[in-house]
Amino acid sequence: LAADWAAVLLVPADWASRRHEPAVIHASWRAPEAPRMPEIAPLRPRALTGADGTRYAIAPFGRGGLVLAVARELPAFHATEIDRLAGLVRATAVMMGDRLEMTAAL
Repeated sequence: LAADWAAVLLVPADWASRRHEPAVIHASWRAPEAPRMPEIAPLRPRALTGADGTRYAIAPFGRGGLVLAVARELPAFHATEIDRLAGLVRATAVMMGDRLEMTAAL
């Protein structure tokens, strides 16, 4: 997956009723100091574009309110890249099991 940087986001349990920016709990070394994430609802694997033109691909872990976001300037993420990202996130969630919720609590 070609990306400039990545971040793990934490969304609150009531994310669907209260739209607000998710918290960045972990970010790769090339991420901006304080990355401004776009609105990520609806919470499903998909591509989106931020207000500054940054292209994102997101995939929720399905547990603990965690979402993986990867970003790059150009080009937009292709559907096959979104599928690969979602598969990697699902595999990681299975391998981490209950530790995924503990990671979100940190």
